[in-house]
Order: sequence, then structure tokens, then C-alpha cells
Amino acid sequence: MMALPIRVRDPLARFILLNSITLTPSTISLLAEDDLLYIHWLQSSAGKGDWREIKESLDMRLLSLFEEEQRAPR
Repeated sequence: MMALPIRVRDPLARFILLNSITLTPSTISLLAEDDLLYIHWLQSSAGKGDWREIKESLDMRLLSLFEEEQRAPR
């Protein structure tokens, strides 16, 4: 079980982040609470994969997408 910091605030962006991580092999997103994302990571015996990098990549993409959406005039 891991707790990783997240920056996205938009509820839809958080939902997408949780689902995207859950769809990543050997992970299950459990909860996004305040600024933390709780993940259950079934580490492979080879120990490959840095889930912090994967989460950070997804977090940054969603952050840029939803920030642009919020800045756009409606």
C-alpha cells in the first residue's frame, strides 16, 4: 500500500486518474483523499516499474488538460 501526493483538484480529473492507475497492470487505486492517492501495488518479482513516475505522468497530463479547460472562456 502506498500513499502518493496528487495535484489535480477537479473531481472528474481525480476520477480519471484513479481509473487510469487501476487499469495499469498490478495496481489498484483505493482512495483519493485531500492531497493523497492511496494505491495498492502488487509489485512483480522482478521489481520493475516505478509507479510514482507513472502517477506523476498521468497527474501532469490531467493537470494541464483540466487547467486549460478552466481557463477557457465559457
